[in-house]
Amino acid sequence: MSYALGIVVMIVGLIVSVALHELGHLLPAKHFGARVSRYMVGFGPTLWSRTYRGTEYGIKAILLGGFVTILGMYRKASPGTVVYKDSTGKRYTQAEADALDAAEIEALKPTMAQDARLSALEELEQSRTPGVAFTELAWWRKAIVMFGGPVVNLVLSVICLGVAIGGIGYQQPTTTLARVAPCLTEATTCPEAELTGPAHAAGLRPGDRVIAWAGHPTRTWDDVREQIAASGETTSRVVIERDGTQLEVTVTPRLVDGAPVVGVTSELARHRGGVGEISSAVSQTFWGTAAVVVRLPQQVWGTVRDLVTGHERDRASVMSVVGVARVSGEITSAPGAAITLGDRAASLLSLMGSLNMALFVFNLIPLLPLDGGHIVGALYEGLRRGWARVRGVSDPGAVDTARMMPLVMVVWGLLIVMTLVLVAADIVNPVHLG
Repeated sequence: MSYALGIVVMIVGLIVSVALHELGHLLPAKHFGARVSRYMVGFGPTLWSRTYRGTEYGIKAILLGGFVTILGMYRKASPGTVVYKDSTGKRYTQAEADALDAAEIEALKPTMAQDARLSALEELEQSRTPGVAFTELAWWRKAIVMFGGPVVNLVLSVICLGVAIGGIGYQQPTTTLARVAPCLTEATTCPEAELTGPAHAAGLRPGDRVIAWAGHPTRTWDDVREQIAASGETTSRVVIERDGTQLEVTVTPRLVDGAPVVGVTSELARHRGGVGEISSAVSQTFWGTAAVVVRLPQQVWGTVRDLVTGHERDRASVMSVVGVARVSGEITSAPGAAITLGDRAASLLSLMGSLNMALFVFNLIPLLPLDGGHIVGALYEGLRRGWARVRGVSDPGAVDTARMMPLVMVVWGLLIVMTLVLVAADIVNPVHLG
């Protein structure tokens, strides 16, 4: 399989993942009656679109991303909220602005938050899409709409890992011997007795299954390796099964570079994991991804350092889409007759599962404009309205998330800088599988 094929497969997988993520927002939003004007796969010029029940569905030229436009994301400003400022920086509420003369009003500029509110209101007024504004949904419906996208990525991650581990499986060493080396060097014959392979000298053959070593049952190849390591140069009794018959031989390991060696390699067999193993893999992927996200600033800084110094990046280093695509290419083009098509497919699926888990975790960061920020806003609204009911006071209404627009701009800036740094690093100093 070619390097390019791996890149194409990963790009297609990413496009599908993002498209389904946005579908996770679209479906509950439509179900709850929100006004969804657009569902687009990609960015840039529109290549194709159709309008169905007030929503425009389309594909754009740059197929790296996608978006759903839900109208009315920001509510009107409450009375007393600062919405304008003049050239001197003086701030005005709507009532204060209304009291100014025409020339003074002309000199006013809306705040960043007010600009977002006015844009949202303009979209509502101009669109003919049926339904209600997002701000008019119940708080729990808002949370479901915003949580829908990340949940889709979580489901995709579980499916990819499940198929890779439980469907395709992976090559696992067994206790059956694949090779018994006649010599502890690369030679096929040993002119010197001290170089003779201990297992070969003991009469072991390829196809023998190791049942016990030094009196300890060997259920896995790790058990065999542990017993060899523990035996040192001590002679051990080894029970094997050959052609259905159990035999006992004695093996005396030899020290090579200080480690006991007997000169055997295991036979590989494809293992398909069950529900428990898949669950464990999903859990490990989640917590591993969460740990990376928590350390994201340090990870990016480390990438910058490696980019500047030329130091080889760690295989666990955070990557951009470019880096993930390069790794995919290495998976499909890696040499080796022992690497089967199934092994490559399982590796690609595992990588796609990890990528979707990253999308799930990253999008739940509680900062706007990420989904997690909107979810926190919805939960805060529910708490605030519930507390108002308990106290018997008037309903405070939807949360004015437009106030967070300065933070949104900062987060966007950081995301852009991080993306540029990671893309540059993945081009100049990429991570290799090794």
